[in-house]
Amino acid sequence: MENIKRNILIVDQNPDVLNRFRSAFLHSGYRVQTAERIADAFSIVSSGNKAGPFDLVIVDISNELHLGFVADVQNINSNIPVFTLKSAEDKLFIIDLLNHKRTEIIEHFIDSYARA
Repeated sequence: MENIKRNILIVDQNPDVLNRFRSAFLHSGYRVQTAERIADAFSIVSSGNKAGPFDLVIVDISNELHLGFVADVQNINSNIPVFTLKSAEDKLFIIDLLNHKRTEIIEHFIDSYARA
């Protein structure tokens, strides 16, 4: 990832999953902020981030109420890509890739969104 420090916000109700995501993203050179509750995540996004704007928001949508948060993020800043995950398998797949410093899927998602 050539010294690029991207800011990532991860939203998931499960603290164990959040910790695994945090560790994996940090291991791959990203800056990470997490939130277990949608209200906290909304507050973080709407008030801004000390490290600068987020390059990506990852949201667990296994709770369908979280889909409203995705729309809220887009209303606050339509330039922030939102990556949604629902299944435990999807989450573990991303975590495994990051633990092996395979950041291509994340970088491709961010870059594709920026070009759209």
